[in-house]
Amino acid sequence: DLLLAVSKDPAMIRWLDNETNVRGKANENYARELFELFSLGEGNYTEEDIKEAARAFTGWHLRDEEYAFKRIYSDIGEKEVFGKKGRFLGEDIVKMVVAHKASAPFLARKLLAFFVHPEPKKSEVDALAKVYLAKKRNIGDTVRVLLRSQLFFSDRAYRSMVKSPADFVVGMVRSM
Repeated sequence: DLLLAVSKDPAMIRWLDNETNVRGKANENYARELFELFSLGEGNYTEEDIKEAARAFTGWHLRDEEYAFKRIYSDIGEKEVFGKKGRFLGEDIVKMVVAHKASAPFLARKLLAFFVHPEPKKSEVDALAKVYLAKKRNIGDTVRVLLRSQLFFSDRAYRSMVKSPADFVVGMVRSM
């Protein structure tokens, strides 16, 4: 549900040029970044998956700065993504991405790198991926488990995160 909400975010649609994604002239940028940066990581999809998923995202546009599906621009033809065939639309692709075997470890790595340590161990990634799957892919429940875990309070995690210059300055201003 979270990935679907983020996928339909107006900033994402604009930033990834999906407003230019129309039937007959699919723009692959949105599908490629969704797969590579936000859900699966490199090597877990093919170029054909990208091309076909891009067709599924046709019609995802904006109206008054809000997500709006425009059927007139949508490619409703059959597509093949991750070895499955169907008349997929964008929502179907997002569900397929979430169910993909690479999504759990990808997300676990991102969460660990953000909250615990910039370079998590494979065993840590695998353990958190199992939690994510056990929690039925609920990110809130997964983060709750992570933030209460021994790993979050471990010596390895302590002071392992370096603040960005912006975070540092904001922290200084707040403390003054």
